[in-house]
Amino acid sequence: MPPTPEMSTETKERIIKLLKEGKSSHSVAQDVGCSQSAVSKTWTKYKQHGKVVKGMHTGRPRKTSKRQDRRLKAICLENRKCTTKQMRNKWEETGVNEMGFTYRNAKRKPSLTPKQTKTSDESRICIGKRVNFHTIERMFGDDEIIFQDNASCHMAKTVKTFLAERQIRSMSLPANSPDLNPIENLWWKLKKMVHDKAPACKADLATAIRESWSQIDEEYCLSLIKSVPQRLQAVIKASGGATKY
Repeated sequence: MPPTPEMSTETKERIIKLLKEGKSSHSVAQDVGCSQSAVSKTWTKYKQHGKVVKGMHTGRPRKTSKRQDRRLKAICLENRKCTTKQMRNKWEETGVNEMGFTYRNAKRKPSLTPKQTKTSDESRICIGKRVNFHTIERMFGDDEIIFQDNASCHMAKTVKTFLAERQIRSMSLPANSPDLNPIENLWWKLKKMVHDKAPACKADLATAIRESWSQIDEEYCLSLIKSVPQRLQAVIKASGGATKY
């Protein structure tokens, strides 16, 4: 149940006035439009403090006023890619007190080497309410690196053990960065080809997936892998924002 809103000071003062006039708590509750227990609690607190008091508020107190919130919103809307450090600087330039925000330097990433890479991912293709998962297994050599996102199925302990036992090196991608994973483009192409075949049942879907997968040539896959350096440069140029990939 949602929390009950706090009774206003005016309502509490009216409760005290009616009770002093000799009315019962039941009639006061009906007159004010609250429960009888609320009337009793208000009267008890009034007798303890000798005046109407506001209820105790739990939780962390606010650090900004409504005016400061509006200013912060305006700063964010000026540039949606603005960092916390830049927002703090703009905040201080306006003469408002410091927000108390902190910023962190990005961790240095290792440079990619021109070694053969392979990607690992999963995708789903649906017919109506049916969901079918298409999984692809690959063999890896000594100088190959597997690209994986941070999905739970990739970061599971069993998966890490599997890769370690076979001495397969992996490179995890930053969170929410599908444009850095070339296999996402491969899934898009596969889904489009399957959609064009318009499968009507599960058997047709399985056939369409196999036929579409066999029609994707190796040159297309290699072009996606070779695009990784350009993808990295595009993300850097966009300061982490969206890219054409």
